[in-house]
Amino acid sequence: PGNELTFCTHTGAKITKGSGLKLTTAPFTIFKNLPNQKLSNCSINSLGFRGGEISTDRNQRKRIIVVGGSCAFGHLLKNDNETFTALLEKQNNSYEVINAAVNGFHSGEELAYIVTELVDYHPDIIIAFDGWNDLFFSWYYSLWFGRPREKGDRQGVGRSVFASRSPRAVGRGQRH
Repeated sequence: PGNELTFCTHTGAKITKGSGLKLTTAPFTIFKNLPNQKLSNCSINSLGFRGGEISTDRNQRKRIIVVGGSCAFGHLLKNDNETFTALLEKQNNSYEVINAAVNGFHSGEELAYIVTELVDYHPDIIIAFDGWNDLFFSWYYSLWFGRPREKGDRQGVGRSVFASRSPRAVGRGQRH
């Protein structure tokens, strides 16, 4: 309890059951962090980023934006200060490090997030911290789409696992 993700509308009305971190619908990435959340183990600021508020105006520090899935987000960590983004900023305070990671994101969603929203924060550096989600998508492609992936195959590219299949359909290997 508390660790599960809850999908909501953009106003925060629940779409799924759950008492954990809320994800909201989003036009280019299917979902993202619902802004203004305070949970026992993490906070989401008014811009939907993990951690405290950031200035939308540039200050003297270089700005790093980190994208990724649950590892970059720090899904099961006890607090915001344990995330690698917080530790990175602590190592060198001449950098402002923004944790824009979203649980469940893969590289396609991260790219869409960067080009449609994150560029507006004028980062000096963007770090993509990826792993399991992209690998998982490749391994289970044939279950979701009913056939093996072929070279040059674009089906499913840029689509979220959550948007393309229901958990029951994935478990049975049936098309949606």
